This record gives sequence, C-alpha cells and structure tokens, in this order.
Amino acid sequence: MSAESSTNEPLLRRSIEAWNASDWETLESLWDPAGAIVAPEGWPEYGVFEGWPAIREQLKRVKDSWTEEHVEVLSVRPAGERLLAEVRWIVRGEASGAPLEVVMWMLATVGEDASR
Repeated sequence: MSAESSTNEPLLRRSIEAWNASDWETLESLWDPAGAIVAPEGWPEYGVFEGWPAIREQLKRVKDSWTEEHVEVLSVRPAGERLLAEVRWIVRGEASGAPLEVVMWMLATVGEDASR
C-alpha cells in the first residue's frame, strides 16, 4: 500500500463509521461538496448523484429501507490513486424483517485532491 493510500484509509473508515452512526454532519465534512456517487444498474435507484444535497438524499433513501443496517470493512487496498474497499452490508428489511448480508466493493477517491 502506498503512503498516500495508507494515509487516506482512515478517512475512508471514518466515512463508513459516520454512515453506521447516521452522522450526517461528519459525512458532510468528509465528502467533497461537489462529489458524486454512482449507483450501478440494477440498484433500486441507479444513476449518478452529484453534489452533497443529492448524495445525502440518496443515502438517506437507502438507509430508510431497513430497520437495521450497518457496513463492515473487510479490506482496503490501493487502486491507482483511489482506494478499493471490500465491505459487507448487513441489513434487516423494514417491511419483511428479513435479514440480508451483501458483500460489495466501493471505489473511492479520498484525500485533498479528491475533486480531480
């Protein structure tokens, strides 16, 4: 892992911790106000969500679908100038109460130059 990747990994982990705590203020402080998330095709609401207001709205919609949910970091490794994180998302359905665990990958641009 490069020095830059190892320096930025704590920022990625702080973002996930803030997600788990529904700490929107910390998330906003960590995310680039002009950042974007890209939900893949097949995701219930796929597309590109740009800027903090759109990102926050989308993230809240995702959280509101579950009575319980949290993310566990399984691994983090450099991917060029970005970080690739393997995570486990553990949820319980709002209506059904059914549990679900999904392993996903997140590709994140982290750090001072994240807006590039």
